Amino acid sequence: MWPLGREATTGDPATHRFGLNDRASWWDDPPVRPGRGPHKIGWPIFAVAFVLPFLIPATRGLVVDSGPLWVRILLGVLVYSYCACYAVFPVVFGKPRRVKLWFGGVMLVLGLACALATDANPYVLLYATATLAFLFPAAWSVIFNGTAMGLLVLVLWLRGDLSEHVSDVITVVSVTSAMFFMSNLIRAIRRLELANKEIATLAVASERERVARDLHDLLGHSLTTITVKSGLARRVLESSGDIGRAVQEIREVEGLSRSALSDVRATVTEYRGADEVQADLDSR
Repeated sequence: MWPLGREATTGDPATHRFGLNDRASWWDDPPVRPGRGPHKIGWPIFAVAFVLPFLIPATRGLVVDSGPLWVRILLGVLVYSYCACYAVFPVVFGKPRRVKLWFGGVMLVLGLACALATDANPYVLLYATATLAFLFPAAWSVIFNGTAMGLLVLVLWLRGDLSEHVSDVITVVSVTSAMFFMSNLIRAIRRLELANKEIATLAVASERERVARDLHDLLGHSLTTITVKSGLARRVLESSGDIGRAVQEIREVEGLSRSALSDVRATVTEYRGADEVQADLDSR
């Protein structure tokens, strides 16, 4: 959906690093074209609608809570910081991987704290795990989200609340897994796009080499012969003034030139015919 990485270039060892079966692709994302990814302005509007089911009851609970004011303020900062991370995460898509890892780690910690410290439903952690599934490469997503889910289960078990929330935890794991596979499907599509670009580039380079070989084969011998005969005609005129022999050599030069020109035209016509056939196939 919104993968980000480094553009592969033909002839560079990095060209094949985004293959579908390449292990290295688990640790790095393929590049994304400019303008692709979550909208930096439109996304926060949708994010507010997504977090309201959690934010409204959490805010109401903090207001009516009879606990110390400083604790409620701290929890309020925690909750709103977590929601803010969800709203602004598209901003970090263009940042270096280190920045994204720090952002994702902080967001996961805030999500775990909101789910545990405020006695909220484990569903709250979905905002972070779903975000990281798209923000991180596959391997980093598994590491971060797997660690967060393990810590959530451990704390719930230590508190004796695991049996009460086991269905919620299963749902969170299922939705996170679905987001993970969706994000990797999008990455696979992006890798196919890169592969198509690379194939097109290689095809153009191969065609240029073929044209160069054909022209060399067609014109190399003819131009060499023309050069020799032209030099011979010049020397004949300079040395003996034998106009008849010089004219004969020039006639042969003219014949060779016409023959070479005819060969080039035939070759170009063949290329154009192949291009027209390919264009017709592409239009179908």
